Amino acid sequence: MDETVETVRESALLCLRQLLDSQFDEASMDAAQCTELGHLQPSLPTAVVSDQEKRREFRKDEPGLKDAEVIKLDVIKGLLRTDVLQRFE
Repeated sequence: MDETVETVRESALLCLRQLLDSQFDEASMDAAQCTELGHLQPSLPTAVVSDQEKRREFRKDEPGLKDAEVIKLDVIKGLLRTDVLQRFE
């Protein structure tokens, strides 16, 4: 992502887009989640978000974790930690 070559930066952006918002996955979930109660949007929280104990443990251990380890646990938090938006300016 720190490359100056435009094609490399464009490929990195496309990969991030697919990671964060896959149109195919969204369309598939939308089609599969209709019930008699109406449309249900599935929620897929990470273990760090859904479990209070893991959340406390993560917050305590986060400063000592490498960026790649944080991204494996929580993609959004990892991207914020690596200042991904500023790197694309």
